[in-house]
Amino acid sequence: MQLRPHQINAINNVYSAIEDGHNKIVLAATTSFGKTVVAAKLCLDVVALNKKVLVLVHLEPLINQTNEKLWSVGLRPGFIKAGYEENFDADIQIASVQTLAQRDNWKHLDFGMILIDECHTTMFYQATKDLMELYPSAIFIGLTATPKRLGKEQLGDYFDILISTPTPTELTEKGYLVPLRYFRPDSADTPDLSAVSIKGEDYDEAELRNACDRDELIIAAVRDWLRLCPGKKTLAFCVDVRHAERVSKAFNTVGVPSECVTGETPTKEREAIYARLKSGETLVLTSVNVLAIGFDEPSVEVGLMLRPTMSEALYLQMIGRIMRIFTGKEFGIILDQAGNSTRLINPEDITGYELPYSKPKANGIAPTKVCPSCDRRNYNFVKDCACGFHWATTVEINDSVMIEVTPGKVVSGKEVREQFQGFRKDSLLRREPPIIAEKRFATIYNFAPPKEWYNHSIFGGVLSRENIDYFMEYLLGMAKKSDQDEAWVCEQLVMEFGEKIEELIAA
Repeated sequence: MQLRPHQINAINNVYSAIEDGHNKIVLAATTSFGKTVVAAKLCLDVVALNKKVLVLVHLEPLINQTNEKLWSVGLRPGFIKAGYEENFDADIQIASVQTLAQRDNWKHLDFGMILIDECHTTMFYQATKDLMELYPSAIFIGLTATPKRLGKEQLGDYFDILISTPTPTELTEKGYLVPLRYFRPDSADTPDLSAVSIKGEDYDEAELRNACDRDELIIAAVRDWLRLCPGKKTLAFCVDVRHAERVSKAFNTVGVPSECVTGETPTKEREAIYARLKSGETLVLTSVNVLAIGFDEPSVEVGLMLRPTMSEALYLQMIGRIMRIFTGKEFGIILDQAGNSTRLINPEDITGYELPYSKPKANGIAPTKVCPSCDRRNYNFVKDCACGFHWATTVEINDSVMIEVTPGKVVSGKEVREQFQGFRKDSLLRREPPIIAEKRFATIYNFAPPKEWYNHSIFGGVLSRENIDYFMEYLLGMAKKSDQDEAWVCEQLVMEFGEKIEELIAA
């Protein structure tokens, strides 16, 4: 098999890590690096040593993709997956992490190497964690384009070393990826996320659907596509199945051949749809998550971003579908109605890869203050003591609708406010000090955001014990890092949740 220089270097670095005594290794490489090719070469080498290999995936399309690549190098795998033929005599087993958890008949196999594809997701199934206990002497290699993930657990909790590879910019400069051009529509043609709260670690899906699956936004997306990139093969990343179907119908209505693929699309039908996209019979393919991982059609030139997300991993996976090189393809185009390119890190911003670790829970309790009237002790964010004493608030009010950024240029206050709130959410998820959001904002607009813009900027007004505890843990950690005092923590709590936080704490 033919390998590119950066793929050869990655494999050599993996083997060097094994020689140094490491058996839990993450190989971090951008989408379109060729991780599947690297995995196939690792499998060939291990099988040549008469050892068995387990390849673990979490989505069915990845099973087919891995199988095709292994067949192309002469390997015939067996499967641990419902609906696929078992063959435990095969040197390589491709397993669905969901099926693995439901069966025991594979546990007699002695695996020398276990490859965990998309390990930023697959690693965090209980069945995968159990594998590390079941095969303590095996070599575990996690493959991912985005080592850092949303959530408290991180890859550094399970792996002991990360093999870094060239950044997207370096691969672009060497001609292995195409450069990208980004387009963001006017604020009137973007979803209003001000009422969309965070649920778990990303936007609440039901609220996101209400914000994005709107006639005027779908019409705007089709209009922008016709204006900027007519005739180019396109992947449209949507919020849910109904949204994807409606976007596809809108394109068909104006004479642009479009189809929709979802997780429920049967394999044979899906393959036929992909073939029509490849031939150009279909120009726009809409989807929900299916195309973000494991899809490989390098002739696609446009990514239509219709699904806002707080997940860097998901966003970079979507972007990666567009960066593959193809004859005559000079650059990829990102039509970003969702605002992800502003809210999250872009491939060009990646300067390297590190093994992320979960942050230990901060120890401490909410700071308190003494009422000057009755000497009762209250939490610092409480504004009214039981005796009736009131602490005055310092929060400023600014009701301006339009904001002048530079002389002669006026922009929508609503759009600018949403952008600042996006920076705030990003700082929380990245575990960066809140001031980073303020600095990013000031760099663009050259003024400080009004104080009321902080209110409900992260949790969308959802006042719950879980959200308060999560934010408190973050603030205590940031206070320790940036040498802030208790008053700062209280100020941040009130700025986000408002004075109603007192009601929940007192309950």
